[in-house]
Amino acid sequence: MNFREQYVQGGQTGGHEAARRLIQAVEAHLQDVDAEAPSNIRYRVYVYANMEGLTNAYRDAGIIPANDSLTPFIHGFNKADELCNFVDAGNGKECSDVKLRAHFEQNIIDVHCRRIVFCASADNGYARILGPHRGSKHISLVRGPPFAHEIKDLAADFETTSFDEIFLSSKLKPTRRVSFGSQVQHTVITPPQTPTPNYASAAKLAPTPSPSTSSTKPQAPRPRRVSPPICVNVRGHRIDRPAQYSSKANVDSLKRKKMCNKYHLLGSCPFGDKCAHKHGPALKAQEQTDLAYLARLSPCYEDLYCRDVDCISGHRCPRDLCSNPSCKFSEAMHLVDTTIVAEI
Repeated sequence: MNFREQYVQGGQTGGHEAARRLIQAVEAHLQDVDAEAPSNIRYRVYVYANMEGLTNAYRDAGIIPANDSLTPFIHGFNKADELCNFVDAGNGKECSDVKLRAHFEQNIIDVHCRRIVFCASADNGYARILGPHRGSKHISLVRGPPFAHEIKDLAADFETTSFDEIFLSSKLKPTRRVSFGSQVQHTVITPPQTPTPNYASAAKLAPTPSPSTSSTKPQAPRPRRVSPPICVNVRGHRIDRPAQYSSKANVDSLKRKKMCNKYHLLGSCPFGDKCAHKHGPALKAQEQTDLAYLARLSPCYEDLYCRDVDCISGHRCPRDLCSNPSCKFSEAMHLVDTTIVAEI
């Protein structure tokens, strides 16, 4: 989910305005869903992003010039309020995911946290975070781009809203060159009533998490696979090599078992013991092949421009002549030229 053009283009002033309007939107939403919320609530805002990738994504979409940086925007965002935090989570597809998940889990059990407003609608991976809390009255989901398939399945059990004046309603689309970017994720946390509405007392609301005392033995990761190079067509679109599978019956049987794709195909899972899908012993070679095929049936949220060598999702619709109006794959991921011209 990404901030609208006018804020990003506005530099430090735009960042300040984006943070201010985001807090106002959350405040209005809280008044709608929680009539008993006190008027002097303080809001903690955390944005996690791969800063280098996000900057490239805005450049590729033609929103900022090729030599511009997001640094002024981020500085303005962070300065708007002492509890606004725009954090560079580092390169890598899961860097933001891991931090967002840890922050979510810390606050969902914090008695001082009144509500989590979760702004990460376009990635199926976050269904693993939200699933165990299905039906919670303390979570709201914000829609920017349409909810990802698995998020959409959960959305009916949460309060939902959209902040159309703040976030783009679609993903960033490259207009001039291949994107190496990843999308940005947001979490907004609303603490409870404070003794006085000042920054010092609000800062004290975040307790130091206690060390884990769990005696659960962590599962050993599966041996990590060797990733093949990424194939691209003449337009720089990622082209998946044809996926093989043993039989439809075997695939259907494996699908019902709800195995964890990342654990069994990549060797590890960022959700650990809290993953809603099965880990356990290594799969047989045939089962791994079938699971890789199943993983391809879920679209990658970075679309045709994904450059993650370990990505196991699909980058184009597997149906050559798809006529499904509700297809999970975006319009751009249909009728893709599959002629490979380079490996990167």
